[in-house]
Order: sequence, then structure tokens, then C-alpha cells
Amino acid sequence: MSDAVAAVMGKTQQRAVTVTSTTAFSAGWLVPRIGRFTAANPGITLRIHPCETVVDLQRGVADCAIRYGGAPFAGLVAEPLFDDSFAPICSPGLNIRMPEDLKHHTLLHSEWRLQNEFTPSWRKWCKIAGVRDVDTRAGTVLTDESHVIQATIAGQGIALLSTVLVQDELRRGLLVQPFGPALEGLGYHFVFPKTATGNPGIRAVRDWLFQRNEHRRLGYGPIKLNGLSPGSLGRRHGCRSAWLASWAAESDGPWRHHRPAIYGPIGRQSVR
Repeated sequence: MSDAVAAVMGKTQQRAVTVTSTTAFSAGWLVPRIGRFTAANPGITLRIHPCETVVDLQRGVADCAIRYGGAPFAGLVAEPLFDDSFAPICSPGLNIRMPEDLKHHTLLHSEWRLQNEFTPSWRKWCKIAGVRDVDTRAGTVLTDESHVIQATIAGQGIALLSTVLVQDELRRGLLVQPFGPALEGLGYHFVFPKTATGNPGIRAVRDWLFQRNEHRRLGYGPIKLNGLSPGSLGRRHGCRSAWLASWAAESDGPWRHHRPAIYGPIGRQSVR
């Protein structure tokens, strides 16, 4: 009798899968798309675990992760999701239209824990864009990237934001990118332990993340830093970079036909 009950419970028991990423990526990209996962996987409970430190996927805290940086990741299978870029972004209410307007507005800064040649900063952006007479040290510093995004939406200033994390806000008109250029960042990867290749929960998360993902990048063309692009960095490690999913592919609403003009430092850029 107990064996029969256990068998029935085993058939109806809900599977669970935990995916971890940074707080900003979890809030800005994963959470708005939970409905798609639930609709496609009614038998799997999705658990999102935001964390600012790297979670050891071998210890059972999480099954898989979205990580930002250059592959490879030791002991993990890594699949590229999309490359990131950082552009000047603000609320449309600020009416910022030209780089010269920066000196009249508050610069919002994100305090990065790790500093390298791909870390975005206003000093770096102004140097590349040829913008002078702007005090790049002034403004407001926030240690949480999601707080920088919220401050930007609230019209508290202009920030160099990840185009991946604010693509929905740009599409809905809550934020605008008034001008370029954009600084090229590193890539986001979906990672999981090599020993978990056949895990159905991880497979479901993978299908969800790559659903309708055309890997296109829209916005102002990113700038290579120090002559080395993150894409070439990834290819050095055998990782082929993929571009950010298009706005149209990600949108289910009336904004699905909206595409912004695409300009870079040398004129109109083609969509990749």
C-alpha cells in the first residue's frame, strides 16, 4: 500500500529548479518573464535566487546561473546568451538631447566591485565621445545597479546603463537613450554543472532563456576598449558571442513594432 501511495505521489510531485544571478539581472530580466516559464512548464516550480556573489553550483544552493563575464567557467557548461553594452540613458522628462546637456544634469554612477578595461564609467565615456567641460567625478554614487536603474527612471539623473537590463523600460518609453556612443561590455552566459546535462529542470530553464531570442543588438553602436572587443575575448576561449535579443522579439504588446534609430560614432550602424 505504501509503495502504491509513493508511486502516485511521485507522479504528481512538482519538480523545482533554482536559477541564480545578480539582483539587477534577476529583477530586470528574469522576473518580468516568469509567466512564460510557468506557461511552458506547469509541472516545474521556478525559484530565482538573486545573489551578488558567485554561487557554487556544485553545492546545491542553485541548479544553474546566468553569469556576466568572459568564458570559460571552470567545471561548467557555458552557453552565450547575449553581449551587453552601456549607453547614456535617462528619463524622457529630463529633455536631454545632446552630450553638451550633461553638464546641466546629475550624473548617476554605479559602483562596480570589479574594475577592468570593460568597466563603464563617465570618465571613460566622455573621453571616447570627445565631451569636455563635464565633471565626471560629480553626481550620485549607488552601490546597487538596480538602484541606479530605479533612480534613472525616477528622473534623478542620467546614467550609463546596461542595455540588456533596461530594454523593457526603453521599449515602453520609461527611459530613452538620447545619444551615443555606447561602451561595449562583456557577455551574459547560461551556465550549469557538466554533471547536470540531463536535468529536465535545467533544460526547461535553458529553453525559456533562449525562447524567441534572435540575439540582435539595438541601440547606439558600442565602442571597443583598448582595441579589444569582448566578442573577440570570448572567441579566444572558444565562446561565440551572441547579440542582445531584438526589442520586437521580446515584446508581446503594442510596442512590438517600435525600433529606435541606430547610430554609432561614425554614422548609422546596421543591426547585427
